[in-house]
Amino acid sequence: MTVASRIEWVDIVKSFAIILVAIYHTAILGIPLGLIDPVWSGICVKLEAFRMPVFFFAAGLFAESVIKRSWKKIWSTRLALLVWAFLLWTCVRYGYFLLSPMETRPHETSLTLLLLAPVWPSTGLWFLHALALFFIVTKLLLRVPLAIKLVVAVLLSVLFFSVTTGNLSYDGMARYYLFFLAGTYFRELTMELNAVPRWRAALVCLALFAVGVQALSSTGLLGVAGTRTVLGAFAVLTGCLVARVLEQTPMKRLFIFIGKNTLPIYVLHIIVIAELLSTLDDWHPDGVHRVAALTLPLLVAAVVVFLALLVAKVSGKAGPLKYLFEAPDWFADPGGRMSAKVPDAVRR
Repeated sequence: MTVASRIEWVDIVKSFAIILVAIYHTAILGIPLGLIDPVWSGICVKLEAFRMPVFFFAAGLFAESVIKRSWKKIWSTRLALLVWAFLLWTCVRYGYFLLSPMETRPHETSLTLLLLAPVWPSTGLWFLHALALFFIVTKLLLRVPLAIKLVVAVLLSVLFFSVTTGNLSYDGMARYYLFFLAGTYFRELTMELNAVPRWRAALVCLALFAVGVQALSSTGLLGVAGTRTVLGAFAVLTGCLVARVLEQTPMKRLFIFIGKNTLPIYVLHIIVIAELLSTLDDWHPDGVHRVAALTLPLLVAAVVVFLALLVAKVSGKAGPLKYLFEAPDWFADPGGRMSAKVPDAVRR
């Protein structure tokens, strides 16, 4: 099947994930300050079943051609940006929280954790760390039969939704490698199945997902081994169907634009959220009205996405600032034979 070089509904899928990430971090930072209604804690737990499987599946959709390249080309076209962004923004985050510490995030100012970050990530930037290792592992396992890889990935996912290594990145890798792998090797099947918009199927899946998550959560079954893995697979199906439908609406341009610029939003959002909430906490030390506390995660997420995109736009025209979101030539391509410009962490 022949597909366009850029599939717009995939960008829409990525926009879903990054928006949910911004909402999640707004909630977990705002609840301890009394700015966000605690009801959002439960909502975010349920939405976790959607955002990360969908994010990693989308990241894997165009990975198969990448892992077949030489190691040097994989570095210059994928790994360099992931490593550069992870290292740079780990330091930026450390500097920000050193100047504006938050009592609920002491790990952000730990020098020990900063130095250990390349092997033991402790912040929300773990996605970049995990994604880089996914490309490396998938390349190393290229000749291993797909069935074996899938079985091992399923077992790891089921197991690590029940146990933990104590590290965000390694837990995340074990839980979500299955979805990256599925995106990598079932790309053509996905494109064929989602070749046309299916409105009824999208609405039914979305309703079933919402009802299912609520039911599993309220009955305690969400913690049963294998439940989150199965739910993640259904989330991927739902996300793809809904994105394909939205591609037919006037709203698509906004979601596509967000999906094309996930990296700036991802690396910037926690800093912008922390600054906004800290400022709001200074203005309203006793908390905010209940209506505001309920709607604030959505409002802050919208502002965060807008500001991150604005910073990305401005930095692209401001000389060295472009390297906030782009690996420099000397890092991406020391030999000078390949382009140092690399798209965001989940582009083709």
